Amino acid sequence: MSHDDVAGPLRVELVITATLAGGVILLAGVASFLVMRGATTPYMATTPLLRGIVVVIAIVFLGTARALERRIRRGPAHADREAIVRAHFSGTLVGMALREAVGLLGGMMILVSGDVAAGAALAGAAVLVMALALPKGDDLEERLRRHDGGRSGR
Repeated sequence: MSHDDVAGPLRVELVITATLAGGVILLAGVASFLVMRGATTPYMATTPLLRGIVVVIAIVFLGTARALERRIRRGPAHADREAIVRAHFSGTLVGMALREAVGLLGGMMILVSGDVAAGAALAGAAVLVMALALPKGDDLEERLRRHDGGRSGR
């Protein structure tokens, strides 16, 4: 598997991540617009308890995203190069989906409670964390080099 073989899956990961982040931004933007224009009526007030619960859920999801992403990316112990790339791809998708869920929670919070500031902050934080967690080709290439080095040393 050459550098180009690694670059293809990484490009797909980046496109999917950008799409997920774009969905979060779109939902939060439309929800904020609807609430600020009075086009929708929130049916639940945001209380400090509700905000606290949402923050705890967000922290759990974001923490789980990173841990699960790493665990899935590790892949099987005796994987071939293609399996390593697939594991990296799968780990990235699972991690980004959990991060996206936090952003969607922010958008829903805006619609349900009308709390634009808290919901937009949550959605913005999710998009920021997604941007910081973008897949890097160097990580995957290093993993493949370790695989190749271990195999040639046998």
